[in-house]
Amino acid sequence: MLADEHLLATSLESLGAQVTWGGTLCMVGQAEACLLQARFADGVQLGWRRAADGSLELVVDLQRAALGGAGPRHLARVGRAYAAREALRQAADLPGAVLQPGC
Repeated sequence: MLADEHLLATSLESLGAQVTWGGTLCMVGQAEACLLQARFADGVQLGWRRAADGSLELVVDLQRAALGGAGPRHLARVGRAYAAREALRQAADLPGAVLQPGC
């Protein structure tokens, strides 16, 4: 579950996405307000908004994102990058933890 928009933004930027805060994501016939948007070099655009339970939920035009399979690939990469950063953040909070760059 994605919950931290700043951790998500950092993860997206590490993957080369252009991150925009706020705005709307235009989809076929409608526009959805977003907390955070990401545009990848291949044109795939993803957005996230805050759900009622406090998590971040995906906002995406499925027709456009699915073209060539790029949307699912980006989502998988975003999930892995976010999970890695979340794990490192949790590990850093452990008593006596010492994280060294490059390990």
